[in-house]
Amino acid sequence: MLSFLFVLLLCCNNDNDNTNQIDVVLSSITYANKEKIRCDFNEYNDKLENYSCFYPNGSIALKGSIVDLKKINEEYIYDTSGLLKQYNFFNPSGELVYRRFYDSEGGLEFEEGQYFCYAKSNSLDIKVGDTLQLSVYVATPPGSINKVYGTNDKGVYDIFRKKTEGYLNKMEVIHKKVGEFKFPFQVIFNDTFNNIADTNSSYIVIKASK
Repeated sequence: MLSFLFVLLLCCNNDNDNTNQIDVVLSSITYANKEKIRCDFNEYNDKLENYSCFYPNGSIALKGSIVDLKKINEEYIYDTSGLLKQYNFFNPSGELVYRRFYDSEGGLEFEEGQYFCYAKSNSLDIKVGDTLQLSVYVATPPGSINKVYGTNDKGVYDIFRKKTEGYLNKMEVIHKKVGEFKFPFQVIFNDTFNNIADTNSSYIVIKASK
């Protein structure tokens, strides 16, 4: 299993939000003339924005998402010919928790960090019979896939899920008993570059009342 090797915290404080936003976005890239890179921002919801940046020759430089001047979820970084050089995955705090580097032919050079990032629910306090919305975020670089299962004393089982992005699994769980309980789940990560299948188990604590 991959071990957590590093944490990179991005933070910026400045009155010029637009300049700060571009500075944060371009902090991941090494390029002699960053001022010549053009970045486009598209609002995804009230806070989160998707960005796409381009080299002077028009080829893609990097793309990802940012919220409150912090990068979040996936980021792809390319060289000036459009070849993928690096894949990053950030948690909600803007910490870089996983990254993967590629060589000039698209092969894997090395990787570090933990592919399973975090889980969250729409509420930690629910009523018996309510449907719990659980979102599990998993780094999913090119050449890999992930799947999330519920777990119990009999093993793993399928949960109703909706995969909105490659890295995001959304699941619905209905609890029928009063009290505090752990909802355990398991992430299965398949990597074609390394020809490995890895697993990571975790849980989220929920309180159910009448």
